[in-house]
Amino acid sequence: MAFQRKSTVLGLIVGLLFSHAAAAAPTGIALVIGNASYSTLPPLPGCAKGPLQVSAALTALGYDVIERANASAGQLDGAIGALNEKLRVTPEKPLLIYFCGYFASVNDRPFVLPSTAAPQGPADLLTQGMLAKALIDVVARSSARPAILLLDAVPTPGFGASVGLETLNRRDVPLALNLLGVTVGLGDASGDTPTALATALVPALKGPTIAIADLIDNASAAFEATAKGKITLRRNATEPGYLVGASLPPPAPAPAPEPPKEVAAAPPAANPQPEPPAVAVTPAELPDAARMTDSDRRVAQTALARLGYYAGPIDGVFGSETLAAIRRLQHELKASMTGQLTAAQARWLVSHQ
Repeated sequence: MAFQRKSTVLGLIVGLLFSHAAAAAPTGIALVIGNASYSTLPPLPGCAKGPLQVSAALTALGYDVIERANASAGQLDGAIGALNEKLRVTPEKPLLIYFCGYFASVNDRPFVLPSTAAPQGPADLLTQGMLAKALIDVVARSSARPAILLLDAVPTPGFGASVGLETLNRRDVPLALNLLGVTVGLGDASGDTPTALATALVPALKGPTIAIADLIDNASAAFEATAKGKITLRRNATEPGYLVGASLPPPAPAPAPEPPKEVAAAPPAANPQPEPPAVAVTPAELPDAARMTDSDRRVAQTALARLGYYAGPIDGVFGSETLAAIRRLQHELKASMTGQLTAAQARWLVSHQ
């Protein structure tokens, strides 16, 4: 506001200074992915134009935007890695993630499809797709920053009209994460226009400050007016904070501590035994699947989950879901899809989580 009170003569200088400050300290972080061209699937021109408009609107608001177009599986993983690094060095900044492209569901779990995917059946989704939950996990690992995940989902031909976005609204979703996902038909997404959610979203991205709840309400209303699809995922966080121009709300003052009460000391335990030190499993120590202990298998499952390959329980049991996750990893490593981790693959897995 202080800059706005300067004289008109200094307007250009002030603008340059403000732009420099915004570049040095972005108002937020964003990941915008548009997959418009696929190896074997019909093109989605809307997923080329829509993300560009979303990126431009966010950049104008001072966001540091990571953009990816027609991302392969490896490029999706790389984009998430780049996002994690930006979130690490800017822990207080709000986050927006937008993805436009093909989705499909298997066992009630939605997958986003990289541009290289050529799925013929459900098994191909496990090896070629990326769990949409991996985008939520990015937020879960990056503290309680205000965040919003926006999904422009086009059902993959041959896999049904439902892509399972509603299953992403789970109890373990971080409190600060807001969700808005829409499902549009192929005909609505393949025209020479942005997809419906991007069209509705861009006008709602007007600063200088935007409450996330208002953004969801405005974008939802504008989308519903297009009649080009349906909202299949919506969640307003209980403590949304602000999306643009503000950090998290200040914490409530802590209540005054109660005076300590006198408590009789417990008698000392007889012959207390020191607890054994915790032993961390390092990448170099993780063996192949045949020689893994229960603890090793849990480490491997945790790494698979953090990288978006696995969404099952961390129980140390290499069941069908874990084996499918390992096969997907092996597919991306261009290795034999045996479902059995070699020692080298296990070391790669935990060193890249």
